[in-house]
Amino acid sequence: LNKYNRATQTFARFIPDVNNKSSLLSGDIMAIHQDRLGVLWIGAKNGGLNKLDGSTNIITSFNLESLTPSEYSVTAIFEDEQEVLWLGTSKGFYSLNKERTSFSHHEISSEQPGDVLVYSIIEEQTETGRSLWLGMTAGGIVKYIPSSGLSARHSSQGGNQNMLRGNRVWSMCKDKNGMLWLGTDQGLNIFNTKKEKFTFVGHTPDKPGALSAHQIL
Repeated sequence: LNKYNRATQTFARFIPDVNNKSSLLSGDIMAIHQDRLGVLWIGAKNGGLNKLDGSTNIITSFNLESLTPSEYSVTAIFEDEQEVLWLGTSKGFYSLNKERTSFSHHEISSEQPGDVLVYSIIEEQTETGRSLWLGMTAGGIVKYIPSSGLSARHSSQGGNQNMLRGNRVWSMCKDKNGMLWLGTDQGLNIFNTKKEKFTFVGHTPDKPGALSAHQIL
């Protein structure tokens, strides 16, 4: 992890140090998020969830239930409007409460071995309530409703042109019209969540102005 100082135009490096309990356990950083209080949360491969105090540069690592930080990875971090942290981990989908004192595990639709990693998380507010969209490693996207715990999955299904193209969803963002833009291993998908319809933009080698590659990170 590198912290940039604009005034001095220099970097401070945070690296694993077995002799320092306030250091990272892993240098393989997979997710970074700054919450509403300015706290920096860091997800690492085989290094768990970490919190960086910007004033002291001290790093605190968190156990996940009975797991030590070196026993799990964090691939996505998102803070919702209620200041709850949502975490994609190698052990499933978790949340950390507003007080940052306890974790909760959340079951999601058709959670299978090898498909428990959440790469990206987006919150959506609608007339019917609040939901989270989760981009998965190999299972498309999942709509999760925190109030009920219900979830529904959208995945690539054969040649159906109105379905998601590419089940590995690495990145997501929401535009001002509420459309979800999904970067997958097959190209770019634009998802109308109200109509539940996908528009696909793929790589066409011989077409000028087309996407330059299939994989969107």
